[in-house]
Amino acid sequence: MFETLRASVFRHGPFVALAICLWAVFQLNVGGIAPAKFFETFQANGQARVIGGIVADNLGMDKRGANLGKVYLEPLDDEDSVSQTVAAFDQPDAATAGALRFADYPTQYGLQQRLYGFLHARTPLDSLGALQLIPSLLTAVVLVALFRRYLAIFGPRFATLFLLGMALSPWFIAFARNLYWNPFVLLLPALAAAFLYSAEGVWKRRLLLVAVGGAVTLKCLVNYEYLTSVAVLAAAVFMVGPYFDPRRLDPRPDFVMAATVMAVCVAGFVVAFLIHAGARGDTLIEGIRSMYEQDIARRTYGDASRFTGEAAESLRASPLDVFRIYLFEWPERRRMIIPGKVFLAMLAVALAGLAWMFVARRPERFRNFWLLSVYAFVPFSWYLFAKGHSYTQTHINFVLLYIGFLPALIYVVIDVVAMAVRQARDIWLARRPA
Repeated sequence: MFETLRASVFRHGPFVALAICLWAVFQLNVGGIAPAKFFETFQANGQARVIGGIVADNLGMDKRGANLGKVYLEPLDDEDSVSQTVAAFDQPDAATAGALRFADYPTQYGLQQRLYGFLHARTPLDSLGALQLIPSLLTAVVLVALFRRYLAIFGPRFATLFLLGMALSPWFIAFARNLYWNPFVLLLPALAAAFLYSAEGVWKRRLLLVAVGGAVTLKCLVNYEYLTSVAVLAAAVFMVGPYFDPRRLDPRPDFVMAATVMAVCVAGFVVAFLIHAGARGDTLIEGIRSMYEQDIARRTYGDASRFTGEAAESLRASPLDVFRIYLFEWPERRRMIIPGKVFLAMLAVALAGLAWMFVARRPERFRNFWLLSVYAFVPFSWYLFAKGHSYTQTHINFVLLYIGFLPALIYVVIDVVAMAVRQARDIWLARRPA
């Protein structure tokens, strides 16, 4: 028994320790990777909508069918309402409670508000910092679990780069503890798909497919942001994994499963969308119409003449305008870690190296091609399909570059540099006098 326990500690202990370290980074910004002010204030507006819903529930306010929203003292000001919501949550004041109003945010269903409201009312987790322990812990656990699965599928190099891409990203660290974002739900479909990749038995695979769809439904009921990225990330293991496993000689069955996973992700979205639409309008059709006209059209490819300001400008922009932002207009280095010029140099090296691999018929050419192409589509699928959102929300959407794409880019650059060094050495040895 002692030997079994010791073996279990050696097997699981490092991953538990890693999750605890990541929890500390996500919750407290240990190491100061994210700029302090950026970490403290990032997406305070979105988080205020969650705790505003909790305040409204506690005061018995009419939320007009929404879960999310901020409380405010008239007149409504977007910035002031954040501080007013936080103040009402941290230090409820009976004298001002009666004057508070609720500004609902029906764009998202906001399932997280119900969960955190329940915990706030029935557990000792009654402060903002205490509630933030939950998403930061769950994000750390899910990320480490995904890292462990990727170790088995992709090997240590890409799995480690994938982990570090988020663990060292100021953007992801700032996201991790936010009550609105809850980034663990973004990774859950990929985790279920990673287990599905190695699963044997018909019923086990069917249950894991259901888990993928259920995880997408959960993600959409929390928020819809980055939905295409979530689906591509889940399917990526089937499009890239076979090229890391010499035993999977024919990748076609895995590509069929990738398409199946994508279809299940769509089904999971439809379930959440119908639940949300039912709550959004007096009838399901009315809810669907409202969601399309007020939210979907504004964030994708709606009619610019029906909107004003930056929403209209984003709809007039082309996809190339959006791609240009995320390729050439990087924020300052402190938030990106990798400077924009270095990123472009790495991209050029990777693309040139891939071309040379195909010319030289290198055995790793297909692996690196699919790795870089598929994980590039994780961020750029959202930049493409959610064009309006991506054009205006540049203060948050750079985080997508760290979820698979930058790790894949670094992986390919390492291979290209190693190939160049080997070839230079071979040329030198061939020319050296005997």
